Amino acid sequence: MDSQKGKVTVNLGKNGNLKDARVVQVERGDWISLLKAGSNKFRIKATRVFDSFGNEITASDFQQETPIVTAVYRAKGMFVVSDGADFVGFKGANERRSARTEAVGTFTTGSSELAAASPEPAAAECVVRVLCAKSFVEEEAVKQLRQVAALSGVRFAIGMPDLHPGKGFPIGSVCASAGVLYPHLVGEDIGCGMRLVCTPLKARGTLRPDKWAQRLQGLERGWDGDSRAYLAACGIDVTEFDEHTLGTIGGGNHFAELQTVEEVRDADAFARPGLDAERPHLPVHSGPRALGRDILWKHTERFNNRGLKEGSDEAVDYLARHDHAVRWASANRSLIAHRFLSCLTSDAPVDEFGVEGLSLSEASTADPAGADRLHAASNAPVFQFNDGSQCVLDVCHNSVVRRPFLRERLEPSSAGTLEPPEDRRTTIPADGGSDTLWLHRKGAAPSDCGPVVIPGSRGAFSYLVQPTSIEATQQVGGYSLAHGAGRKWARGKALQAGKANEKLASSLITTSLGSHVICEDKDLLYEEVPEAYKEIDAIISDLVESQLVSVIAVFRPLITYKVRAVSYGHK
Repeated sequence: MDSQKGKVTVNLGKNGNLKDARVVQVERGDWISLLKAGSNKFRIKATRVFDSFGNEITASDFQQETPIVTAVYRAKGMFVVSDGADFVGFKGANERRSARTEAVGTFTTGSSELAAASPEPAAAECVVRVLCAKSFVEEEAVKQLRQVAALSGVRFAIGMPDLHPGKGFPIGSVCASAGVLYPHLVGEDIGCGMRLVCTPLKARGTLRPDKWAQRLQGLERGWDGDSRAYLAACGIDVTEFDEHTLGTIGGGNHFAELQTVEEVRDADAFARPGLDAERPHLPVHSGPRALGRDILWKHTERFNNRGLKEGSDEAVDYLARHDHAVRWASANRSLIAHRFLSCLTSDAPVDEFGVEGLSLSEASTADPAGADRLHAASNAPVFQFNDGSQCVLDVCHNSVVRRPFLRERLEPSSAGTLEPPEDRRTTIPADGGSDTLWLHRKGAAPSDCGPVVIPGSRGAFSYLVQPTSIEATQQVGGYSLAHGAGRKWARGKALQAGKANEKLASSLITTSLGSHVICEDKDLLYEEVPEAYKEIDAIISDLVESQLVSVIAVFRPLITYKVRAVSYGHK
């Protein structure tokens, strides 16, 4: 919304030190005024702003007074300035943790099957694990994971090999909690995930990547087809965002990539889902676009980062909107794949849709908001166009679902002293039973829904893996896997390095593997430079050595589509 004019009194803090907090007046909606106040009060060159819970506030957020800014105003909270460093919290800020971890919720008789009195979760020890041996993991990411482990009701906090810092909460992580769920542990990209399609394109000997790259156009523009008819056929309610975002990939690390099969390591597992080594395959990584952000903003505006009590009216409302976003995101990936292939084939319509052009698998007819919600959003619904392609898998990376966890016991160290949780051995007693918990995934693929594609950075190989079927081993990873290579550099650092060498841009559209990158947004091209990501081979090695997966096949990139220059809404 448009910001009001005039001065406003705000609390201003310095990243890392709560005691230096000041009360200042700034011009409402004037970003430069806010940065100048921070620079003058704390004698730093303020360039970044956060709320007191670590969510970064952009210039656009402040100028337009988006819900994250409105929440600070209403709660008389604090804007935290930084000289460019990532948010690290406050020294001695224990008094603020209770506000952050407090769960909220009201109960209406009959409002939910879970709406019986839901007591505050009893304090219990949290199992913390980081599954990396060869993969690089930043100390800040581990620190954020420990902060997650301190939240009320959290029983498990697990970092994948691709763990890296996020906006207050780590990405590449899994959290399981009792009696309370946390929307911020899912984030704004609700339902984002990966679809893998076996294409109807011709055999490898006749591939035409150069010509195909020229024909791939317009995937960043809103679809010209009948979005209402499409969503209705998928059983999904329309939203205010459909016109400009349905069928689009989005920015950041989202992509659609044409690939060939480089190597098959398990022929039997490769054949089961109908894969064809002679045909190109298309993984699509995208999510709910503006819909997911809108859902998180509305939660933040009312409750900031607080959790929601299981079964409360607020939790039921959030879960309904969450499930809608999961289904919308899956339908979006299906449409992206169809539009991508339509650019390359002459017999498929580019921007037309009829109900007869879509088939729904059995997975899509299940209600993702079922009574027990067990495994509900781990594997996304499958919406399949009748265009000659075959959907091999469609999994969700960001979601919250209920599922049983085996009880684990933390053992003392051999010296008889208690070490930090992540340094202590855990055991699963044979007769220990299980508890049904809220499993939050933030940048993590499910390991309980069949094969999963784990992509590297652009210009790197991707891996199709088979998760272990042994439940106790699955639990080691929180029933989850790495969802990609994971960032090694923050976007700001990658962008700064790219701008320091403008000649680099032309060299980034062809990768070391010879694949072509379609990315006409120069800033995004720099932010997504391969060096900004971890080595995918190390990620896969950590998963294999942890006995969480075996490799089915390796895919080589041909064409990676990010964004063309003329667009609406790719940011």
